[in-house]
Amino acid sequence: MPSTTSIPAMRPTTCAAGAPGAKRSPLQPIKDFVALVERHWDGIIAWHANHLSNGLLEGINLLVQAAKARARGYRKKNKMITIAYLIAGKLPLPTVTNPNPA
Repeated sequence: MPSTTSIPAMRPTTCAAGAPGAKRSPLQPIKDFVALVERHWDGIIAWHANHLSNGLLEGINLLVQAAKARARGYRKKNKMITIAYLIAGKLPLPTVTNPNPA
């Protein structure tokens, strides 16, 4: 397996050269897979170089979607933004049994 320092030098043509019959395969799913890899090659290489994903952004999006669901019925955008901050911030809110949270 090549090291991560040599991976950015590889191009999709190098990838296709590794499986010479893949593009000429009579099976359409194989051709589709090769095309998919070639389209996303830069992202694949970037992930191998950095090991970054968009998981954090997906988590934030989940919180915003929960805020939108909770803010339904409010007409103003600032109300939805306030609820998003309340959900994402996980603030200690007062309750009946604990009126002064830490």
